Amino acid sequence: MNQITILSKLDFVLRIISNERLSHWDDEKLEKELKGKQINSFELENIIGKLLKDGYIKSEEALKITKERKSQVNLYSITFDGKIFIEQGAYTSLNNERNRLSILENRQRKLTVVTFALTLVIAISTLMAGIYYFLEIRHLLENHPK
Repeated sequence: MNQITILSKLDFVLRIISNERLSHWDDEKLEKELKGKQINSFELENIIGKLLKDGYIKSEEALKITKERKSQVNLYSITFDGKIFIEQGAYTSLNNERNRLSILENRQRKLTVVTFALTLVIAISTLMAGIYYFLEIRHLLENHPK
């Protein structure tokens, strides 16, 4: 896998957790699924925290019982908001939308400057035309026989 951005990693993990083949994912299953995907344990912990904070996944504590021991694990599952968020393009599309809005704002600023310049040219031209016609009318009135 090529170098991927943090937003792509967020989307990737969110899509894995939303996968229908498992209703719940624990840390161990997630780490196995992400092996070789340029997402280390530290990043996974931060990504899970962000997804939980944003409300796109939920976490439940459960008791995992194996032959050797019992342990507490966190089980992660997608929320309804998470499913809607994925349908809307997730984090990557939010970034694309921000870029698009930034480009539109820059264009709007440029158009505002051009509009102001054109308005200024029209105002000066109107003033010059007014002065010209004032002088013409004055000239006619001075040269008109009484």
